[in-house]
Amino acid sequence: MDNIIAYGSETLTDADIYGGVEYTKTINSNTNLQPGDVASAQIKFTIKDRLFEIDDELVYSIGSTTIGKFYVKDIQKNKNSYTITAYDGICKLDGDCFDYVDHLTYPITLRNLFTQAASHCGFVTNSADTSSRNMVNASHMVYGNNINQGTTFRQLFSYIAEANGCFIEYQYAQSSELEVLRLRKYGYSTGSTVFINSNCKTLEEADYSCPHITRV
Repeated sequence: MDNIIAYGSETLTDADIYGGVEYTKTINSNTNLQPGDVASAQIKFTIKDRLFEIDDELVYSIGSTTIGKFYVKDIQKNKNSYTITAYDGICKLDGDCFDYVDHLTYPITLRNLFTQAASHCGFVTNSADTSSRNMVNASHMVYGNNINQGTTFRQLFSYIAEANGCFIEYQYAQSSELEVLRLRKYGYSTGSTVFINSNCKTLEEADYSCPHITRV
């Protein structure tokens, strides 16, 4: 099936791309994810002309299946072509979150911290992800800003995920054009089985320590 890269009202197909599209994701078969991991994906491809600028948005599909939205982060000029590297929406989490966390209203639950910080970064969240069944420490109260300056939103979400035995994943809903920040747990499968440490299969708040909670 053809690779299709849409940008604005234009598209690139295999006829425009030298050697196809290299697609990599940290969720693959035999991947042993840990609590607190932030899963991300990237695409890399080479084209004849410079069509993009840094931070341009691309939607990548294989045939009729939309893989996701990606943001151009690197453009390398070759002799007669350009190699483009673009990352999924997780790259939007690389900014410093200290000032944002510093101006929150405390106390705040981990559930509200997750949903509010995700909204601040331009994401929606899934109510099933923030249910007490999935987010076992959702009601844990945070009483102030204990993170260090220079902490990124990616690290902040990693701490929240780790405190709940989960990992973070990005999804793009093409029909609504919404970008979704997911809080996923052991047993989630995306075409191939994802394994997380077995001690995350069943978690109770009283049984699970939160090693980074004082930094959230």
